[in-house]
Amino acid sequence: MKCVIDTSAISWMGRIKMLELLPRLYDQIFAPPAVLEELIPHRETKEFEATYVIPIRFETLEKLVEFNENVRGTMAQVGTSDLADAEVAIAHKYYLFTDEAVYANKDAERRLADYGPIRDIANIFELAEEKGIFTRRDSIEFLQLFLKKNQRYRTQYVESLLKKL
Repeated sequence: MKCVIDTSAISWMGRIKMLELLPRLYDQIFAPPAVLEELIPHRETKEFEATYVIPIRFETLEKLVEFNENVRGTMAQVGTSDLADAEVAIAHKYYLFTDEAVYANKDAERRLADYGPIRDIANIFELAEEKGIFTRRDSIEFLQLFLKKNQRYRTQYVESLLKKL
């Protein structure tokens, strides 16, 4: 499986010390230019980025210009000012044809669902179970990690997932 990943997804997986799960789930992890730029100050993710994240490269200047035009159009169309979100969506649907885009953003599914399958990091456990990497107990422990941080990730949503498990 291949994915395009957003900054917040890498950042949150780093915060809960679960970055190593991503390359177990995805054979290739791509990141567009805006994500790579946003990750510059994230020291805790540097080794992961250098080892596993594949920067999106454009064969020609024309391809880069086309990509940027598509990104700007998408930003206007879906009403977002988040450049990285739009780059992930465009790279996912039109350039890399990845299996899914991975976000840590509650609005991503709502705004960007037309651009292909999206997975919120809170739902990564589903793929981990499907691939036999996680047991149900592992999934519960994974979700609980989001609730143990001082700044919790999507508390109500994560708690609803835990109730279902």
